[in-house]
Amino acid sequence: MPAAPQRTPHHSTVLVVGGDGALREFCRSRLGRLGCAVQFARDVADAMTGGFSPDVMVADLPQDLHTIARLRHLEEFAEAIGSALVALTDDAVLLQRPVSASPVQVLPRPCAPDSLWHAVVIANAARRLGQQSGTCRV
Repeated sequence: MPAAPQRTPHHSTVLVVGGDGALREFCRSRLGRLGCAVQFARDVADAMTGGFSPDVMVADLPQDLHTIARLRHLEEFAEAIGSALVALTDDAVLLQRPVSASPVQVLPRPCAPDSLWHAVVIANAARRLGQQSGTCRV
């Protein structure tokens, strides 16, 4: 079980779920330079059973028969632990979801690095605001 990292308002924990080497390296280097502790889970099952409690999860969800089910599991997990969720997918159905219908930010994959970076920063800020007010969801 991973040790719980020390958190300050400017140093958050980001869990990358799945993803190829480029996504993992981007998150490690770019988010690490911002002071984020970056952790990795092989897949949704590993994320949910690995003892993680991140501030933000970045999930790479390629389109297949189980994409929507994996996203639902991650949404429930994120809500249970108070984490924000940013999902990258090429699933056209998920990309058409209305933004206001879900606390999850869904981005197309592949995703421009700056778009992903901004989504993580915004999701984390909204998560913190929600914890302070008790009303805001990402």
